[in-house]
Amino acid sequence: MYWELADGICVDYITISLYDHIMKMTLTKFTLLVLLLPALLWAEESLTVRQAMRDATANHPLLRAAEARAQSAHAQARQARGYRLPSIDLSESFVRTSNPAEAFAFQMNQERFNMSEFGNPANDPNNPNLLNTYMTRAEATLPVFTGGMLHARTLQATRMARAADSDLTRTRETVALDAATAWLNLSKAREYRDLMQRSLATAEAHQKRAQEYFNQGMLAPSDILRAEVFVAEIREYAARSEEQENLAQAALNFQRGRPQDESVLLAEQDSVSEYHVDTAIAVELAQDLRPDLRAAHDKLAAGQAEIAVARSTFLPQIGVVAHYDWYDDQLFGDHGESWAIMGQAKLNLFHGGADRNAEESLSRRTSRRT
Repeated sequence: MYWELADGICVDYITISLYDHIMKMTLTKFTLLVLLLPALLWAEESLTVRQAMRDATANHPLLRAAEARAQSAHAQARQARGYRLPSIDLSESFVRTSNPAEAFAFQMNQERFNMSEFGNPANDPNNPNLLNTYMTRAEATLPVFTGGMLHARTLQATRMARAADSDLTRTRETVALDAATAWLNLSKAREYRDLMQRSLATAEAHQKRAQEYFNQGMLAPSDILRAEVFVAEIREYAARSEEQENLAQAALNFQRGRPQDESVLLAEQDSVSEYHVDTAIAVELAQDLRPDLRAAHDKLAAGQAEIAVARSTFLPQIGVVAHYDWYDDQLFGDHGESWAIMGQAKLNLFHGGADRNAEESLSRRTSRRT
């Protein structure tokens, strides 16, 4: 059987049936795609335990605080090393004086002193005119020997920077572990909620059946009462399970740095192969690899270095100072110039026993810690 279409085109019944069948199949696939699209989108947004750990290490405030402490510790280490280098300063001073000695000295420093004026009776050296003097000084200071104090301070700062890095690593591990724990707690809470909901449905079905038996005179009123009590208990457990789920979800969002009321869809839990480790080997690895233990060792070493700082007061302190000066009666002038290099050594002879007692106190406290 044929049908004539526009422009003289003819098709038979089989062709039209095949076309209808293809259209129905296409429509069915399209309908399935529309129905499955939300599920596919939810599957893409599901949260794995590893993603939860990555979110926590990227957003947790404890980790940001640990990073700030580590950066501060490294800055202090650089500061301690900087004290061993020369310090250079530039200063400008101004003096206006009529003091005879100072006026005479500043006039010579400005290189404006004239012997002919000095012998002139009109120029009374005891009553000089007011003299303005601007002094520009470039000064460099270098600690040559400090009795080991700067070395000990540098060692302390370096150890504390290493300890801060170890604390940062430990904080990162702790944050990731807490996030993984929160993910597993939420997974268990939802499994328990589902179990309670199924148990509630089963209990209500049994209650309904018991009511039917009671209506037929096959059960006593006490049996119905017992069934109602059991359903009430299961309903309470189900309500508690929902509260536990909400708390577990809030805890996971807190670890991830997200709003606590944000809904979370968990992905399927990855299968984990069984892992066996010898206890002695685990203890040895923990002692060697745990960052918090390394941080404790570094902090102890930094504390012990404080003894060297206390003992440095009994040794000589030697330093060198060099400066170059410009003198003039104008700001930043250089009519007169001079320079000097000075060395200084200082030795502690007696400080009332305070330094000795401080050293003894540090030694005893450090011995108790070890």
